[in-house]
Amino acid sequence: MSKPDSCDSKMNIEDILHSLDNDRNLSISKLTYDKINNMKYNMLQRIGMNDEELESMLLKLGDYRYVEELQDIQHGAFIRYIPLTSKNNRNRNDSEIILKNGGFICDIKILGSGVHLLCRNNFRKIFQLKLDEVLIFQKLSNQEEIILSVFDYLAKNE
Repeated sequence: MSKPDSCDSKMNIEDILHSLDNDRNLSISKLTYDKINNMKYNMLQRIGMNDEELESMLLKLGDYRYVEELQDIQHGAFIRYIPLTSKNNRNRNDSEIILKNGGFICDIKILGSGVHLLCRNNFRKIFQLKLDEVLIFQKLSNQEEIILSVFDYLAKNE
């Protein structure tokens, strides 16, 4: 994800105000593109990726942010994930780190066994993820990108 040099001319004040008024965007208002990139880098490095794998993975996750807090996960958002257990990583070596294609979040279930995400992929297949067995990367919405661009622009011009 590249940081914009300045606010895009397509952005207008109404889009910015609408984005800031949306309660779903509270968590993103505490972040910047740099913070998001650092969080992704640190999490991927923590699971043991070498520099080449890390660079490739960061490119694939350019428009995504790492989420670990339940309140940051949004219904309807598109996610990609990295399984942390071998049972979620079928037909792969335990040492191989695979970024799964993911899907759209349909439901969040809080059960005795933990938090589960019910997702639907592009082929309309429903699957369930246990939150503590995967690293979740959520695609940034247009509103989130507007907020990040504005905050980065303001920080740059202080």
